[in-house]
This record gives sequence, structure tokens and C-alpha cells, in this order.
Amino acid sequence: MTATHPTLTSVRVRVERVHTDGTYTRVTCLRGGPGPAFVLVPGIGMGVGIFERLAPRLLPHGDVFALDLPGFAGIRTHDRALSIADYARLVDAALEHLHLDDPVVIGHSMGTQVVTELAASRPGLSRIVLISPVVAPQQRAPLRVVGAFLLAALHEPIGVTLLAGVSYVLTGLRSFAATLPRMLAYRMEDRIADVDADTLIVRGEYDTISPRSWIDTLVRRAPTASAREVSRAAHSVMHGHAEAVARLCVVHAGAEEAVDPPPVGAGRWTLRLSAYALAARLREITAILRGDDTALERAKTSRVRVALAAGDVEPAT
Repeated sequence: MTATHPTLTSVRVRVERVHTDGTYTRVTCLRGGPGPAFVLVPGIGMGVGIFERLAPRLLPHGDVFALDLPGFAGIRTHDRALSIADYARLVDAALEHLHLDDPVVIGHSMGTQVVTELAASRPGLSRIVLISPVVAPQQRAPLRVVGAFLLAALHEPIGVTLLAGVSYVLTGLRSFAATLPRMLAYRMEDRIADVDADTLIVRGEYDTISPRSWIDTLVRRAPTASAREVSRAAHSVMHGHAEAVARLCVVHAGAEEAVDPPPVGAGRWTLRLSAYALAARLREITAILRGDDTALERAKTSRVRVALAAGDVEPAT
């Protein structure tokens, strides 16, 4: 399978809303090269921005669809808190809306619970990727999981910290607090036994939220699973080490070659590109707050094009 690299002018983001049960899932759609589609599911409190470095590296091999779930990223939720099974049904509805029969579904953090539940109830899925799965049994208490998160954050790039801060503000304390008990209560080690999909589990070396012993448990319980660890990475491994994670995902998807960096840009963030990226980020936040999907499409398109122009290298600030 030959990779088709995106260019600055060819990349364009489309935003769709999939309405279900009085709320909606916001889908960020990017058309890419030949091959399987990739569906990205973020964790608690996070929007799809956490995948902003991974998604461009998947584009040469297939379309990418990133999901903002209700309760997060400025999307209102039901009057009641949603369970992991509820979120899995919303993802399933999005797959049906997008006519995706067998995509590679990739979850991060709490998103791994959602993807596990989805795969257990949708046997047609062939491959899933679980990045930094939660929650290990010894951490199923609010203070313990927050403590593990803070320890992992010490090893995260500054860009991840800033992105998380913006995401949690957009989510709001009420939605986060309502979802946290559902995340802590989900017994992923039991449910993964019902997953027929070929499962890849990825963790970062310094990820205290997803300890090695927990990953070993999941691999043992899953019918078909393997695990990979990325050196010098933490919980948001697919952001700080996007190329390594993209390679793992693409190989797991059945591609014959790994992802190479897009052949554009100088491989560095200039002051001008950093200013463009910041301006696009501010436009994106404004569009989310206003509920303006057209403006959001333009802002997200700018963000992806800036990343490509910079060679998708992590900015210094």
C-alpha cells in the first residue's frame, strides 16, 4: 500500500454533527490516502485537539475522523451523566452515520474504555488501538487517579499541558465531575474479554496512570492483544511522540509501510508559523463557544495546514 502524502492546499477539514438522543457528537473529518479509515476517540474532558499531531501522520494512509463527545469540548450533555456504554452507543451511531463498517478505532485514556465497550458490542470491528488505557484497579478512587495524572503530567510537553487546560475549561467542572465516577467504575479488564477485534495497546514509559502491570493484565484478558511501550513518553504519548504512535497504528492497520513525515515545510516552527497556529487556536475556541461549525472548519483547517508547513514538529511554546 503506497502512502499518499497530504499537501498544504489539499488538506481541508469538514465538521459534522451526529444527533442522537437530544445531544450530538461533533465529528472532525479529514480525507486522506488509500487504506482503512481511522476513528479517534479522546479521553475524559478532552477534545479532539489532543490528536492534532497524530491525525496528520495517519492521513497518508486513510481518512481520519475525530469525535468530540457530549459533555466535552463545549458540547452540552443530557441532564443525566452518561455511562461508558452510553458513549459507546454514540460512537456506534457516528460510525453508522459516516458509513464506516470496519474502521480502525483508536481511543485514548477514558476513550479506551469507550472503544473497548464499542468493540465488545460491535463484533464487526477487526482492529482497535487502546492508547494509555485506564483505570488500573489500585487507582479507582478520585484522589489516587488525580495523583497518578499529576505525576504523569511532569513528563508531558508544555503543549499538552496548555491544551489540557483549555479543554478542561471548555468541558466545565460539572461535566467532568459527573463523568469521573463512571470512568472509575468501568471494569475494563472484564469487558475486554468480550472483544474479538485484534487489539493493540500502547503506553508511554513514564505513564503512571497506565502502569505496566495494568497493561499486562489487559493483554492476558483480551482474546487477541499485543502491547507496545514508547520510550520517554507519558500519558499523552500520541501527542509528544506522534510519529512513533502513528507508525504503530498504521502497521496494526495492515499497511505495508510506516508513516513518514509529510514532505513539506522546514521541520521547524518559525515565529510566523507559531503566530498563525495561536491565531487559529483562538478562532477554534471562539467557534466552539459560539457553536459555529463553519468557522470551526476554517480554524481547524488552518491548524492542520500550519502543522504540515512546520513539518509537524512540536513548537517550543
